[in-house]
Amino acid sequence: MKKIKIGIICMLFLIVGSLQAQDENNKWALSFGVNAVDINNGGTNDIGHSLEDYVGTSDWNILPAITTISASRYLNYGLSVKVTGSLNKIDEAPKGDVDGLSFFSLSAAAVYDLNSWFGETGWFDPYVQFGLGGTWIDDSSSFIIRPGLGFNTWFNENIGLNFDSSFSYATSEFTEVAASNYFQHSVSLILKFGGPTKKDTDGDGIPDEDDDCPNEAGPIENNGCPWPDTDGDGVLDKDDDCPNVAGPIENNGCPWPDMDNDGVPDKDDKCPKVKGTIENQGCPEITKTQIKKIGEFSKKISFNTGKVTLKTGVSDKLDGLAKVMAQYPTTTFHINGYTDSTGSKAKNLEISKLRAKTVKDYLVSKGIKKSQLKSYGYGIESPIDTNKTASGRKANRRVEIIAQ
Repeated sequence: MKKIKIGIICMLFLIVGSLQAQDENNKWALSFGVNAVDINNGGTNDIGHSLEDYVGTSDWNILPAITTISASRYLNYGLSVKVTGSLNKIDEAPKGDVDGLSFFSLSAAAVYDLNSWFGETGWFDPYVQFGLGGTWIDDSSSFIIRPGLGFNTWFNENIGLNFDSSFSYATSEFTEVAASNYFQHSVSLILKFGGPTKKDTDGDGIPDEDDDCPNEAGPIENNGCPWPDTDGDGVLDKDDDCPNVAGPIENNGCPWPDMDNDGVPDKDDKCPKVKGTIENQGCPEITKTQIKKIGEFSKKISFNTGKVTLKTGVSDKLDGLAKVMAQYPTTTFHINGYTDSTGSKAKNLEISKLRAKTVKDYLVSKGIKKSQLKSYGYGIESPIDTNKTASGRKANRRVEIIAQ
């Protein structure tokens, strides 16, 4: 009974000391409730038996009264310090004949709020703790090492319930119960208290007195002010490579470059150095005049009789044609081959195909994209002159290029 009286006095000093230590930021908390002591019947060398004992409730020692009190103070970065005092009576123990042994424990612990890792929930605060202290069971006493865990669940900003569970390892045996370790669990009402909460008009978590923009929500990194967006492009100035010129998010707030100023960004412009139209993917659209010139020019492409080889001097003309075509990289050109009526119809059809392909291959060799060129052969079809004269047959041995 003398030990219990001493314990009560210590707990009262603990309460009074905590109430005098309030500050303006509600960093202090006081909890009081009921504890249960479960003398460990497995020992540290019998983990399986200890775990079985931990989840069992048949040998818990509980007094129907306020038997545990804690006072804690938040420091920083999720870390708090806590002092806890507990009273109980031991009627249940795995070894020895016990009956109403007095129990008193006093410990100090470092407590880490796991929400510092997982993020605040607003109502659920799980934690882990590690403490040191002393325990007295009747006439035996020991220094204890006390790891544990628990959680607070809050009804509002200041009131909640605390659920705490710990394992106490004693450095010497409590002879009355023939054991050196015990589990301790508690359920307590917890109160946070202190000075008045600082005013936060815009609700950004920064008190008005520390907020450069108390009426506009903003991050703490910008002293409570919203980040500016000078050009209004949706990219904050702090992330905007061109804060004074509107541009897309994909280009870090800068407008896409448009070298030829045709309204088609270089990234989408198939002719970034030549002004064109949006409809033609930034390339110039071929004009009727150019189409006519190409058609007239193609009539000058001539071949040797019965062969797919170009006549002398024709390649120079094709070089000029390639330069014109290169200005219109999105235009498709149809190369149509024809022959005169000399020889068989089947033979002439084959020759016309090969002649068209000869022109196509030559233009590709001069840098025109293969995808722009389509070659076809039509043989003796569609003559443009009579096949009865040498000059007429020469005219019919031709290639026509049509731009589309």
